[in-house]
Amino acid sequence: MLILALDSSSPMVSIAMLDYSHHGKKSSLLYDHCERQSRTDSSSFFRGLEQAISTIGKPDLLVVGLGPGAYNGLRVSIAAAQGMASALGVELRGIPSVLALNIEEPRYWILGDARGGTYWMASVLHHQFDVEPTLLAPEKMQEFLLAKPDLPLFASTPLPKLSQAQQITITFPCAAVLGRVSQEISYQENSLIPLYLKPIHITPAASLRCAIA
Repeated sequence: MLILALDSSSPMVSIAMLDYSHHGKKSSLLYDHCERQSRTDSSSFFRGLEQAISTIGKPDLLVVGLGPGAYNGLRVSIAAAQGMASALGVELRGIPSVLALNIEEPRYWILGDARGGTYWMASVLHHQFDVEPTLLAPEKMQEFLLAKPDLPLFASTPLPKLSQAQQITITFPCAAVLGRVSQEISYQENSLIPLYLKPIHITPAASLRCAIA
């Protein structure tokens, strides 16, 4: 089975094609595209997507990252995945992008800038949420971090309002990991609703706890 995985939720576009032909137990990475993108330019995403299809061919499954992350990037990648799945007649699955970081740590905090003076954070254990994404004022994040003080901290952008004592490693969601997670973890629901943390115009926000003080 060929899996085409897409993520455009962070400053780094990630597109990968994996082969799960050997009874679905081990994957071979056939194509890997990682390139920085700006918030208003999706050309790197579509360039990588075109190269993946022209180089490898039609996938059997599409997997797309749902965020949390950049609003424009999520709209572009999810819309493109939906259009491709419909045109090609293949299954489409959505998985939160932050469950697929390219790291060795099985458990970690993932942090992000929700803009408007707020941050978000979540705890991940073996590619599943241990603590779901939660909106917080920057000064309240330390209280959450103290609940699991030994976990490493990751983010896809610098977070200047946090204490300088916090050692945060910058990393990004990885499409290759996203594709593997789609086969290794059983998700009861494969909703394609992006994990927006706030209501945006007419787009409903995902149901998330809010702890802004």
